[in-house]
Amino acid sequence: MHFREGRWASKDSKNPWMGADLLTFVDLNNKVFDRFSAEERANIGIHTCPGGDCDSVYSGEVPYAALLPSLFAMNAGYFLIQLASEKHKTSVYKQIGESIRRDANGVKQVAFIGVTNPLNPKVETAVEVAADILEASKYIAKGQLGATDDCGFSPFSIDVEPKHGSPEFARDIAMQKIKARVDGARMTSDKLGVCFADRHQRVQPETETWATYLAKRIQHDNIIKQSTSTNGPLRILDLCTGSGCISLLLFALLSVQSIPLQILGVDISQAAVKLAQRNLIHNISKGFLPASALSHIDFPHGDVFAKDRSWKECEYDIVVSNPPYISPINYNRTTTRSVRNHEPRTALVPTFTGGSDEVVGDAFYPRLISIARDTKAKVLVMEVGDMHQAMRIVQLVGKSKIWQKMEIWADGILDHHSSRIVTNHLGAYIITIRGKGEARAVAVWGRSGEGP
Repeated sequence: MHFREGRWASKDSKNPWMGADLLTFVDLNNKVFDRFSAEERANIGIHTCPGGDCDSVYSGEVPYAALLPSLFAMNAGYFLIQLASEKHKTSVYKQIGESIRRDANGVKQVAFIGVTNPLNPKVETAVEVAADILEASKYIAKGQLGATDDCGFSPFSIDVEPKHGSPEFARDIAMQKIKARVDGARMTSDKLGVCFADRHQRVQPETETWATYLAKRIQHDNIIKQSTSTNGPLRILDLCTGSGCISLLLFALLSVQSIPLQILGVDISQAAVKLAQRNLIHNISKGFLPASALSHIDFPHGDVFAKDRSWKECEYDIVVSNPPYISPINYNRTTTRSVRNHEPRTALVPTFTGGSDEVVGDAFYPRLISIARDTKAKVLVMEVGDMHQAMRIVQLVGKSKIWQKMEIWADGILDHHSSRIVTNHLGAYIITIRGKGEARAVAVWGRSGEGP
């Protein structure tokens, strides 16, 4: 979405989109964004700049500070912000860091800052680009930071009247600037420890949100603390671990709080187990995890449906899982092409036949509940696809009569501005829905007979 006039609108107090009306504009856009899933909104971006017509910046004197809080209030996935032409870039980096949201209704926002200026024929060096990104990383979380070009050139078409040379010269300059931006970003990735990973290596934003929220609850929630072990390390079993991102994220978030941990991530796919092991080594090599993580995280091969499971003989405090939960019909109807092209179908759709479409989609949950019961888990968190599936899983948990407390964690659970708490009654159980938007996980704890 192109929002070039954002800063210009902030200049004139008589503009109808100023002040409270600008928030109305934000709400209007969010109503449109609400029609998309969190996964789809992660690929929706917003561009803003002070203009670049005829090689001039016509609203550069209007500060970004008037726009950025409203800009990041829109629930888009990424933002392209012209910055290379700014006189006071550091102050804008700070404002971005203060305004950008880690959870925008289920999406972690990413800010792509401009690092090359097309209005100036001087080609930036990769070192200069890297310096800008490193400066920005002091204020913007590196997992939410990217680099782009300021607007103003069209490298694949002809600039009719460039002020600094012929159209061919302008095109060559544009390409050189793009190369400097790419090389500078790569230099920065080495210094920051950011890996140019493919989709398989990244934790998806919905999963990251509930896993981060779980870590916060473990640290600060007395009920969760009382439900888990007080002797020895906190034992976590991660079923259907895939690339191991949940295990690695939980270790990263909890180990810095001096919480002793022992995490086991299990997957039926040998390729997934190898990938998880590589990701563990990679995160240690980049300094994201301490070397001691090698002795506290393990990724064995295992089938949750197999009768012989050596890891099942142990007891765990917490069981977490992001299992295949998409039904065959929903796989064809609701998943995006990028997901179908990059994610193995077996990681998304249970490989079972027979029963209704819903029964196939929910196939893993009875087994996860059974394993959590057998391993005496105090807390069980399972990712789900939507609120309908969440309510079905809550009913399954209720029938097991194992845990006393049940919650549904929805989009926006980390965002204090959009989070909500709704209480529903399901038979003898009280279900709390935390967050605002689509359901992402079902969390249960407090085993019956043990007290809260």
